[in-house]
Amino acid sequence: MRKLVFIPARGIEHLVSTVEIAKQLTAGDHQLFITVFIMKLPFNQLFINLPKAHVDTRNTNPSSFFKTFIENHKTHARDAVSESTQSESNQARLVGLVINMFYTTMIDVADEFRVPSYMFFTSNFRCLAFLLHLRTLQDENGIDAASLMDSKDRFREIKGILVNMSSKLESHALQSLSDGKTLPVYPVGPLLNLESDDFHVGSNMARQKYDDQLSLSVRAYALEHSRLRFLWSLRKPLPKGEIAMPSDYADPTGVLPEGFLDRTAEIGRVIGWAPQVAILAHPTIGGFVSHCGWNSMLEKQQLNTFELVKELGLAVEIKMDYRKGSEVVVSAEEIGRGIREVMEKDSDIRERVKEMSVKSKKALVDGGSSHSSLGCFIDQIQL
Repeated sequence: MRKLVFIPARGIEHLVSTVEIAKQLTAGDHQLFITVFIMKLPFNQLFINLPKAHVDTRNTNPSSFFKTFIENHKTHARDAVSESTQSESNQARLVGLVINMFYTTMIDVADEFRVPSYMFFTSNFRCLAFLLHLRTLQDENGIDAASLMDSKDRFREIKGILVNMSSKLESHALQSLSDGKTLPVYPVGPLLNLESDDFHVGSNMARQKYDDQLSLSVRAYALEHSRLRFLWSLRKPLPKGEIAMPSDYADPTGVLPEGFLDRTAEIGRVIGWAPQVAILAHPTIGGFVSHCGWNSMLEKQQLNTFELVKELGLAVEIKMDYRKGSEVVVSAEEIGRGIREVMEKDSDIRERVKEMSVKSKKALVDGGSSHSSLGCFIDQIQL
């Protein structure tokens, strides 16, 4: 018996993919047990697992907050690992910790138990290659890479990286990571449950909301003027300067143009949180608008956007030339243009998307590249 401990990031997009890869690993090795440790945020009451660590949420930026938040949970993680491995009812031998890409400080916990640490990288190969290149610039050329991006100093202390990506989509970037100079990379994505009802037809809850809606999600005036059917997942923006979890509007009428819901009642629906995977798997969905976090494609949003638009030709750009901290204004005309391009029937982009969808699904089934890579990782932790 062997045990892996996963320590994922707190965002639902990280938790969903972590649960899915855990399910696939245990399905591939019935002698493998997986425990997932969830950190409790001070402003959220869900997923209580590790004890809550005190972190001041006032007068702090998100980067500093999460750095302190993760650091303060190391003791709790250490105690939880110790308890789970020493339990008389659990005879599984601890063989490693799988940490989120943002939680490299948890390597210290793995070191204390003298087991290897692995990384679950929830973005793509190009993003990973970029981060590792910054590390090389700093190590070999003395360039201050930390000034370009948050330093990933400890990437090279881990034994391997599981990437939520298929080798079929980014074969060139994967080859650059397989030059013998970097640690093992396991392309195991896109992490989707192909057997679930949600993947094929959507859950009953989701279907009630969108079975009669045929496509995308955009801003109010562009949606109204497009006259295309839509589903809009509209959520409250976070208060400026505060760190909190997103929430839904009790009544979105007050933040929408007057009469918008009445004028679009026959073609659209405005909801709160949406079961994204189930919706995007629905056969009537023709396209969607995304901020380009990786789970939407399958975070470095602009890097993802550039790859999908410029390199792979799988998306249409609405706005990509903004800078951090700048005020970005996207007009209804720009959004409308994007809608028309992505919804154009029999276009080259739609054909490329269909082709890549087929390749990605094949990668996940028995004998596919991602399925085989997952097997290689299981073989590694058996050593």
